[in-house]
Amino acid sequence: MHRILLITTIATVLSGLLCTVLKPNHEGPLPRGFRHPVIAAELVMNAAEIEQVYGTSAQHGACGTAPAGAAEPWDCVAMRMLRLNTWADFLFIACYGSMLFFLGRSLRGWLGLAITVLAPLAALADVVENIGILRATVEPASDALAAMIRTPSLVKWTLLGLIWTALWRRFFDLAAWRRGLSAWRFVEAAVGGFYAAGGLLCLWALMDDNALVEIGAALLAPAFIGQLIILLFDRGFIERLDAA
Repeated sequence: MHRILLITTIATVLSGLLCTVLKPNHEGPLPRGFRHPVIAAELVMNAAEIEQVYGTSAQHGACGTAPAGAAEPWDCVAMRMLRLNTWADFLFIACYGSMLFFLGRSLRGWLGLAITVLAPLAALADVVENIGILRATVEPASDALAAMIRTPSLVKWTLLGLIWTALWRRFFDLAAWRRGLSAWRFVEAAVGGFYAAGGLLCLWALMDDNALVEIGAALLAPAFIGQLIILLFDRGFIERLDAA
């Protein structure tokens, strides 16, 4: 279990970094207080928000038609980058879905079973969401297209919020604390805290329909990196993992 979790965690960190590098730029405000164009693109509510986030040039064939020396509209460049980001995200989905699945397998009882079941469902919803995003980069905006993107996105974020909140249990082992304090117990607790805080923020943001989902998702970066450090160097955690 330790080896497969280490491999999938490394893959998740690297593929997540690739998606970060391929983040598109956006000119002008995003809807409802969003700052991250990709997350805003995932949670569009209607045709007007699609046009605000995705622009209109690519969808109406206006890209690649500018005279020589003239600047392309910003949304042409943004849509090319968003498509690259979305294709890279398919790799990220496979990596994080596998990682969460095996984290669930490493937990005993109903909580581990729930994570094991929900992780593939979240990944599947993410794939459906990405198909909608790719369509929105080339098709005219419509409320139906917004629903095709937003519905699986809400499913994905809800399931991930539940999974991340539950994962604090993987990184907070009361029996290990009773056996004695060490710096690694605090590192483990911090990783579990980042997971739980990210999950709870996502769930609250979805219920309140606000942009805090961006902060919730951002908290997963230190969780993933901390998890990788634990899997590389924390002998006590590795022993408990292999004994699970």
